[in-house]
Amino acid sequence: PEDTVVIKNVQETKTFFKKLEGAEKLYFKTIFDSEEPFGEVNIIGIAAMVDGVEPAFISTEGIGLKELIRLIGPVLQDPEIKKAGYGLKNEIVNFKRLGIDIKGIEFDAEIAAYVSNPSRKDYSPESIISLYSDMIVPPVERKKSAPGEEKDLWLKQAASNLCGCVKALPGVCKSLLAEIKKKSVVKLFKEVEMGLLYVLAEMECEGVKIDVKTLTRLSGEFHRRISKIEKEIYVIAGEKFNLNSSKQL
Repeated sequence: PEDTVVIKNVQETKTFFKKLEGAEKLYFKTIFDSEEPFGEVNIIGIAAMVDGVEPAFISTEGIGLKELIRLIGPVLQDPEIKKAGYGLKNEIVNFKRLGIDIKGIEFDAEIAAYVSNPSRKDYSPESIISLYSDMIVPPVERKKSAPGEEKDLWLKQAASNLCGCVKALPGVCKSLLAEIKKKSVVKLFKEVEMGLLYVLAEMECEGVKIDVKTLTRLSGEFHRRISKIEKEIYVIAGEKFNLNSSKQL
């Protein structure tokens, strides 16, 4: 949006987060400087909004990461404030690595879009917004570093993108919920897919132990079973063909 509010100082940040306290639902989206699973996590900025308050982009450039974490932590960790966003597993993982456990997540638009139409190829926020709202949000290219004016321009574009994504969320959530209700997949969305968010995030953070010997044994068993099934298929078909080709199959 052209009227994007960008906050870069502590006092304005405090004032903004004060407006979020006691809200029923928080719409938010964060941009991190790295998507590496085990690298250092740093926040470039976060866009947030509640009903009745216009979205704002808070940049760590002016207030620093520690101060942003201190101010946003109580809001994100309050289970009474329900949260909505896009691709929230990454938000859970990255904030957890920064010492914040996000609670009260209620709606992930990316997951809802997938449940509604699993065959779609693009589940980016911009694509979802174009399909489920009357807004158009131009995508922004990720840049890890850039000189002076170029960096400032990119930050403005990123702020506009995130605020646009957040501003569209209430309408997107409403449209998607109506669609998954119509397709009778609300239970799948709420109880299975949304329920797995925290489980998958926890697994990603903690990791899982692998029993190499057992996996090696199972690999051998599966290979023998697959070979037997392949031979049975060739007998039924009357000829050999490429089972990995969906067209030939």
